[in-house]
Amino acid sequence: MTIQPPWEEQGRRMPAWAMSAGLHMVVLLAAGLLWRNVTPINRGITESSRTAAIVVAVSANGETDYFDEADAAAEEAAEAAAQAAAGGAAASQASDALPSMDQLPELPDIALPGAATGPTANDNLLNGSDLNVQGGAGGLPSDTEQLEKQIRAMEARGRPAPRPGTPARLTMFGAPSVGRSFVFCIDRSKSMGGGTGLGALLAAQKELGRGLAALGPEQRFEVVAYNHDTPETYGRKYHRRPGLVRVTPENLATVKDFFEGLSAFGSTKHHIGIYAALNLDSDVVYLLTDGTDPPTANQLRDMIGRARRAGTTFHCVQFGFGPLQEQDNFMMQLAKGTNGGYTYQRMDGAGQN
Repeated sequence: MTIQPPWEEQGRRMPAWAMSAGLHMVVLLAAGLLWRNVTPINRGITESSRTAAIVVAVSANGETDYFDEADAAAEEAAEAAAQAAAGGAAASQASDALPSMDQLPELPDIALPGAATGPTANDNLLNGSDLNVQGGAGGLPSDTEQLEKQIRAMEARGRPAPRPGTPARLTMFGAPSVGRSFVFCIDRSKSMGGGTGLGALLAAQKELGRGLAALGPEQRFEVVAYNHDTPETYGRKYHRRPGLVRVTPENLATVKDFFEGLSAFGSTKHHIGIYAALNLDSDVVYLLTDGTDPPTANQLRDMIGRARRAGTTFHCVQFGFGPLQEQDNFMMQLAKGTNGGYTYQRMDGAGQN
């Protein structure tokens, strides 16, 4: 057997310091690799890359319990379900405490203040088929008689209070009327004048003078002269404002002056004069015209409605040459719709037709 010298065994054995250095080097390299692979806090973390956390709890008896995120979510869901059940039970108890509709006591009838009992603004309006007048005479068509009765009943409930003054009878061109206040709405267009016209303006002046002479201070009147422009009124010219004035000798004298200052010219827009007359709120309106250029159907319907609601009656006098050719016109309809009268006055010497 060969025996090696002691110095040769020590040369082959690794020194302790070298082993320690190598071990520390391996540890440092491993720590470096681990550091590079760990993601920094709050950098690049998403919900998909988040890892689950585990909570370790030690109970009083020394046992160890483990809780993860799934257990926490289950507990939260259980708590929410318990709260919802408690809320539903409270709502059910509250609804059970309320009485049903059958258990509620009946309230007595209460009269509300300010309740309207009269007709509305549209109760008295007529449509086009209701305005059928044949020569100013005769009844309404049979299919509108019931409607006419209903309108009269509504008017009786909503008729305005009587106007001041004493009722009196007045006749113009054979058309009689009764009232406390009268408006004379006279067409002063070119066709109503003398010369090539009808001469109706002068005839209206004479007839009006005779009619007013039969009235007294208890009655009131106004004159509206119109054509295509702003109407001229007796009240504005002699009393500084349009309106009904008393029938006095002084006013009768100025009425004559008013007519003498009128001239017949221009075209005719009947709605201007008729609405001016309606605004005066009289019992009776005498409309004196040759009837050319009638108002529209809507205007006529509105005029009749306003007159009926106000309790105003229209008496229409139409001037013309020769026999009456029309069997139905707006003057006939206006008179019939307001319970008035219609008269055709021939200006060729034949008188009334």
